[in-house]
Amino acid sequence: VICFFISCICLYGDENFAWRSMSLFMLITCITEMIGIITNNNESLNNELYNFFLIIEAGFTLNMYYNLIRTHVKATNLIVCIALVLMALYVLEIIQHSFYNFNNITTTVMSVIFVDLGLFYYLLLMKADNYIKLNFYPPFWWVVGTLFFYYGSTASNLFFTIFKAHKSELLFQYRHLVFVLLNLIQYGFWSYSFICRYYQMKSIHSYSS
Repeated sequence: VICFFISCICLYGDENFAWRSMSLFMLITCITEMIGIITNNNESLNNELYNFFLIIEAGFTLNMYYNLIRTHVKATNLIVCIALVLMALYVLEIIQHSFYNFNNITTTVMSVIFVDLGLFYYLLLMKADNYIKLNFYPPFWWVVGTLFFYYGSTASNLFFTIFKAHKSELLFQYRHLVFVLLNLIQYGFWSYSFICRYYQMKSIHSYSS
């Protein structure tokens, strides 16, 4: 919620659609999480909710990665191919186990792809000719938050799948704490990136005027 308000303040009127759309994504995320709390005791309904949110999450994140990567190389074909792969995997999972079960495989593959895209972007940054102050560079910090979340969540989900048969209450508590920490890290870095973006745009407008 804090990250959503920061995005509204810092990204309102941003000329770049991908950055400006992050406010909408944060709003949808907040609404989804609030509904998720209400439907937590109804597993099938909860799975439906997050299966639907998975499409939105993939769309907004891919759009942002496209926006960042295309400043260095042509990214259209790469992003389209990734979107088609995720879409095909999503549909196959739905056919296999219906919409009432969560798409774990799609989520895991999507997370791995987002980590790879983040590392690819950092490689492009290292090869860039122009000097960049990373401590105030919005894309850098947005990718930092994204990398932490998707790498951490993938590892957590894989370990949870392995030990799920034990049905340990302590295991569920640890997993919950891990995701709380990952959310704090991601939205903390995203909030900082939005603030950096605000001052970046402000300085550009001041310079141009």
